[in-house]
Amino acid sequence: MDAYVAYHFSARVKAELEGRGVDSVVVPPYYWGINHETGAFPGSFSVRPSTMKAVLVDLLASLGSWGFRRIFLLNFHGDLQHWAALLEAVREARDTHGAGVRAVLAGSDARDLGLKGDEEHILVWAPLSDEQRLAVRDPEELVDLHAGAKETSFMALNYPELVDLNLAANLAATEVRRQDVETWRRGGAAARGLAPLGYCGDPAGYDAEGFKDLESALIELLSDAIEREVGT
Repeated sequence: MDAYVAYHFSARVKAELEGRGVDSVVVPPYYWGINHETGAFPGSFSVRPSTMKAVLVDLLASLGSWGFRRIFLLNFHGDLQHWAALLEAVREARDTHGAGVRAVLAGSDARDLGLKGDEEHILVWAPLSDEQRLAVRDPEELVDLHAGAKETSFMALNYPELVDLNLAANLAATEVRRQDVETWRRGGAAARGLAPLGYCGDPAGYDAEGFKDLESALIELLSDAIEREVGT
């Protein structure tokens, strides 16, 4: 699913940038990543961090050898180990091969990964304000982490033929709260204990039409960040 999201947003951002006079190309999605958090569920292929890093570095080096000087990686897979390997690959590709690559991420992702947000190998598209950074989050708040309302809304809007909407409408919401996120991130039996059916959130709460405005806003923010970077 994350590969569909990445490709879809890449294509939409490309179209938006072309309307602003910025030419770009979209490379094929990268499918084989790290699924530490969901690895206990069948269908969640996972590779070793060293494997993911090596393949990504080689792909980025190839793009650099073809003359691409501005490369932006859009990642919508939230697994922290996956993010860590991706960022290591970006740094190595920059240092070893001179590839002008940046990982594009939100301020909240930068915070979770221990980044300041101004590192040379990343491009933050949605800065985290001081107020958000210091806000106390309600530990009892229910969270939507995996195959819940947001991701089902995206699929229902853009790839309805690939999602069983009748099934989604009849699934009960999980009772996973913000205080449980660290348990989910441990993966394995811990994650499966929280969400035994493989989804974490409220699939029945999907809203394809309501997702349109959020998608458009994300595309604009991503395009703004890349356009600013290309113009520097």
